[in-house]
Amino acid sequence: YGKPPGEISEEIKKKILGDEKPITGRPADLLEPEFEKKKRELGEDKTDEDVLTYILFPETAKKFFEERGKKPAEEKKEVKKVEKIAPKEVTPPKKASYRVSVGGRTFTVDVEEIGSSETPSVEKAQPKKEEKREEPAGGVPVPSPVSGKVLRIPKKEGDVVEMDEIIIVLEAFKMEMNVKSPAKGRIKKFLCKEGDDVKTGDQLAIIEPL
Repeated sequence: YGKPPGEISEEIKKKILGDEKPITGRPADLLEPEFEKKKRELGEDKTDEDVLTYILFPETAKKFFEERGKKPAEEKKEVKKVEKIAPKEVTPPKKASYRVSVGGRTFTVDVEEIGSSETPSVEKAQPKKEEKREEPAGGVPVPSPVSGKVLRIPKKEGDVVEMDEIIIVLEAFKMEMNVKSPAKGRIKKFLCKEGDDVKTGDQLAIIEPL
């Protein structure tokens, strides 16, 4: 880590270096030039940036250079066939004429049958009902502070816990987040299990205060 502030005895130097000669100049000056060697390995058509990338990340750079020149494969679009639905045959309404006498006067009345034609009904799509988590009944609820996945539940129902003691571990944003008991008490019920996806505000457990 740099030059020592004082002289080192020859005996200690011998133990450290053995038969090697001490470096008196800049250590980097003793390294063989690597840039031109790597450039020859890659080929003269590569840029200086390509060579530096290859020196830093040899395996990744090789795969990148191989894929860089290839054209992206064309994505085949699947064409779905639409079946034609034949229109339902509608029976035309029947008509009839009647002669009616009222108060000595005669009238001709045309009557058309109602209800013979059918209008196809369209069933409205029902909105998907969102599954609601069980609401806590009595006790102190433990809400989820973030949206994520239940990673571990180190406690079990019936355990007595102190305030701020960890009862559930969530995974959110690639990090672990501890859910602590809001009060001293007994775990009355867990409203989730390991592997469940939860949203912010979902009730995870119920604590029965002691």
